[in-house]
Formats: sequence, structure tokens, C-alpha cells
Amino acid sequence: KEYKSGNLLRETIYKVCQNTLQQCLHEHYEDCPWREQALYTMDSRNQMLCGYYAFGETEAARAALELISYGVRPDGLLMLCYPAGLDFPIPAFSCMYFVQMDEYIRHSGDVTLAAAVFDKLETIIKTFHKKVQPEGVIENFYEWSATMNGHIPDGQRRLECPLNCFYSLAMQSLANICDALGKTEYAIELRARVKSLNAAIAEVFYNPETKLFESFDCIHRGWYTVLTQSLAMLCGAAEGVDTSVMLQAMATNGKT
Repeated sequence: KEYKSGNLLRETIYKVCQNTLQQCLHEHYEDCPWREQALYTMDSRNQMLCGYYAFGETEAARAALELISYGVRPDGLLMLCYPAGLDFPIPAFSCMYFVQMDEYIRHSGDVTLAAAVFDKLETIIKTFHKKVQPEGVIENFYEWSATMNGHIPDGQRRLECPLNCFYSLAMQSLANICDALGKTEYAIELRARVKSLNAAIAEVFYNPETKLFESFDCIHRGWYTVLTQSLAMLCGAAEGVDTSVMLQAMATNGKT
């Protein structure tokens, strides 16, 4: 698709970006065409979303989403990338699968893939449901790096805001998918869960003194990230709280 703005610099940037995206698309979207040809949900979501506008096609996105569906692990999470044999899970990436499936339906009008893999979508989301704690949010249980692999020293539990925001976005997207498939009651149930989760995120992580969302409940208190504020706004957890400082932080990239 052409982009005409009357500005040579803008049009050149668009062409460079479009070409870069094309180089990262072979039989599926990949991390990069040279060093690593792996397919990730988080990366491919951004690539698919740009591709809908840059190329005006949906077949590549469908093929990638179908391939990802084969990567559901025994514990109900998605593998890290496809096809690879790397079995490290990143639960936030599993959440993003719902978002890109929802966006695929909206851009293509095709619901057949979501219908075909719906049992797998249910398996993944129920894995997150089982992690809900008494506070109404889920505990940290992910990644392979030190302190982030689900094995907290001395059995200490850790709650993390960004992961809960991704969980909220996943349920919102699944509710939209249910609407498209005529599963109205399930969509209502999911949206009720979202409302409860978002309220719990605000209760656990929002600091009314700083007017910012903490990233964790037990470590790095007083340290804030723009990402956490952005996710809290995006998923709706910030509705009903004072967002003035959050908005300033995002507008200045943390320079408050």
C-alpha cells in the first residue's frame, strides 16, 4: 500500500519500514531475517498489526496464528516461539495471543480460525484463572531469568502489575472473540472478570500518594516505570483514579 503525505522524509521512512517488515515475513513473521528467524506472539502481534495496513493482506497473519496454536504446553501456557523447541514460557506472551487473534478477526472478518482453536484459547485463559490470589490479582509465575522464573526465595509470593494488565487485556480480547463466535454468555462472564480484576489491580498497585502504579507489591517499591503506567491505562485499571501524574510520566518518558 502506498503512503502519500507530500513530505519526502515521511514517505521515505514509510517505505523503509514497509521494506523492513517485508524482510521479516517468510513462511511466518520472524524476529529478524538475519540473526533469529523465530516467531513470537508479542513481536508478531506488532508485525501483523502493521502488516494489515502496510500490505492489506491477512493470509500470512492467519498462517502464523494457526502455527502458534500448536504450541500449547502441558501446563496450559504457550511455548516461547514457534517452531523452535524452546520451551521457556513467558505468560505475558500467552496473553498477547488473544489480542492478535481478536485483531485478526477485526481486520479479516474471518472467524473460522478462532472457532477451530477455541478449545486451546480456553485452556490458556483457564491457566491464568487458576493463578488468581485472594487479593483478586494473579501471582508472578514466569520467565527464566533470575527472580523472574516463578521460584521466589523462601516461598515468598510476588504480585506484579504488568502481568495482571496483560491478563486483563487477554480477557477483553477473548470476550470480543466470543462476541464474534456468538458465545454471548461467555463474553459476559469474561467482562465481569475484567471489571473485578481491574479494580483489584488498582487496589493492590496504585499508590495514591505518588499517583502512580507500582510494578510489584514487595520489591522495588518507590521505583516506577512508564510501561506499568501505560499498561494500567490501556487495560482500564486506571479508570477511577487520578491519572494526572501517570499521563505526565508517559508524555515525558518518565521525566516527572
